Amino acid sequence: MSRTATGLAFIDTETTGLGPDAQAWEIGLILRKGFEPRGQDQKLLIQIEGFDESDFEPEALAVSGFADRYGKTEEAIDMPLPWAASRLVSLLADKHLVAANPAYDASIIERLLRACRHKPPWHFRLVDVEALAMGAKRWWKPRGLQATATGLGISFDQQDMHTAMGDADLVQRIHDHLIWSEP
Repeated sequence: MSRTATGLAFIDTETTGLGPDAQAWEIGLILRKGFEPRGQDQKLLIQIEGFDESDFEPEALAVSGFADRYGKTEEAIDMPLPWAASRLVSLLADKHLVAANPAYDASIIERLLRACRHKPPWHFRLVDVEALAMGAKRWWKPRGLQATATGLGISFDQQDMHTAMGDADLVQRIHDHLIWSEP
């Protein structure tokens, strides 16, 4: 893990479940050099090759849209696991991971990296947009990504939710609203 951050990585993973053996099949990344929004963020959607419906917990399969999107999403780059791991190491190096519940996404990506003998390259401090919103709005508990956005007056397309890029985009918009909007 890095001690010097050079930017932000807004992330979301779509996984085969929520249990201890869950694996990422789709990873959405929005990479920002530096910390201020300048309109130059890089978007990348990775789908890991080799999954089928039998790999999923039933609820995760129902929510994920796997059958409709896997291998069929035009903007996605399909990669075998070792290639995805190598790419993630270089893309996430020295970045703060920003997510809704980043500990979950970081643990999923860390497991993926370690399976390919890589170590996590990101900065050790994670940024949780739900926790940021709790402090800003004086909410007493996390609300979830969609409820956080709604509570902040940030609109989203329901069709994009539970997609790695749709959720990563909403994470970015919540972050930038909380950090860069006038109070």
